[in-house]
Amino acid sequence: MASRQLLKCYYCSEEEHSAIRCNHLTEDLEKRIVLKRGGTYFFTNLQRVPTEGPTSAKELVKQLAKEQEEFTKNMMEKSNSPPKKQETTVIEERKREKETAIAQT
Repeated sequence: MASRQLLKCYYCSEEEHSAIRCNHLTEDLEKRIVLKRGGTYFFTNLQRVPTEGPTSAKELVKQLAKEQEEFTKNMMEKSNSPPKKQETTVIEERKREKETAIAQT
């Protein structure tokens, strides 16, 4: 009797299922943190996700998604912070000069 080869998922590297039945992949596709075309996975920046190597595609996708989330959060915090006090603009200076000139007449 021939030994049965175990399934191994190309996405999460877990055994006993293939990528087509991978709940992790389904969840990440629904969250739109990974894209899939045929048997190839892509990061949201359209770079191919490597499926060979010590780190699973799932872990790589989660890592990039976390980095992107942190980057977006930092950018939002910067844009929501009060603007730094800036030098008066030329227009404001001219407006004051006109007001001063009118007041002196």
